[in-house]
Amino acid sequence: MSSAQLDLFAARMPHRPYCTDDLGYGIRIRDKVSALRKRYVQVNPPATVGYLVFDVDREGAAFAWDDRNLLPPSWTATNPENGHAHIAYAVRTPVVRTDAGRQKPLAFLAAVQDAMTVHLDADPGYAMFVTKNPLSPAWRVVTYNGAVYDLEQLAECVDLTLARKKPRLLVSGLGRNCDLFDNLRHRAYREVIAFREGGCYQTWWRFILDTARKLNTYAQPLPTSEVQATARSVAKWVWRRFGQGAAVDRFIDRQKARQRRSAAARRGQTSARVVAAVEGLRRAGKRVTVSAVARIAGVSRPTIYRRHRSLLSAVLVGTESVSLAKSDNSGSGGALLAGVSGDGVGLPAGSLPS
Repeated sequence: MSSAQLDLFAARMPHRPYCTDDLGYGIRIRDKVSALRKRYVQVNPPATVGYLVFDVDREGAAFAWDDRNLLPPSWTATNPENGHAHIAYAVRTPVVRTDAGRQKPLAFLAAVQDAMTVHLDADPGYAMFVTKNPLSPAWRVVTYNGAVYDLEQLAECVDLTLARKKPRLLVSGLGRNCDLFDNLRHRAYREVIAFREGGCYQTWWRFILDTARKLNTYAQPLPTSEVQATARSVAKWVWRRFGQGAAVDRFIDRQKARQRRSAAARRGQTSARVVAAVEGLRRAGKRVTVSAVARIAGVSRPTIYRRHRSLLSAVLVGTESVSLAKSDNSGSGGALLAGVSGDGVGLPAGSLPS
């Protein structure tokens, strides 16, 4: 057993951690010396995340990492009665999760945690608050020398696409912090200008904190301290940067530019689907109508008429080519298609020159 790993665990513990010998009787705050004698103990301090811990509830759980070709953990603590275990990975540089930290490292950490939870088939509802104490004789503990990792090393062993957006009630672990931050900041962007008119930061702060509490509706809600830290971070940052003078003008301009780019991308995708639908109908020798094109392209008939009005006129004069042109300023969408008609003026397949 590596004393270095256990020394690191003890050094990273909170100074006054929550702990207990029986979770059924609740947890209490004790000094570190007393807590280290308990069976369960708080693994990370409130401000940082230095360990990713996974709760695997099946026989042989301590070797789940090996079954799934993951890196060796820093330590495992196994219940000798049923074989269930906590698998812990020490993060070389602990990630700050208060308003003093940056959001991107926390989001990356949450994505790694979600993906590793899936790979290990661990309990997704485990809050990673208290863990089986690897210093307690109640557990069968195995440590691995040198198993302290950068997040990039852990990410290389998992598929991060597994950390997809989930319904809010199913968001767990560190994903709750990121989800709360994203939802809260988007609400703050919309509301800050109205609060700026009154000019009172305290009113703004109370509104953001109240909103954060209402958003904390996860299956396992975040602790009050983490909700307050996220609310404080969002309130300060948005109040300083948005809501008055040139700052709000720049923000509005950026939002408008993003909306224009997003709309242009959607129009391009729609046009491509419409073109493909027309070509598919003609190759199949079927009658090309607006309803048929709309159904295959996954758009509404009004969209075809509104965005591709010019192509309908082209069909009526016998245009034969199918092409996709750049959008013009008229809002017609710029897609010029042949062989498309309204349902009342459909052209039979083969009626146009090939």
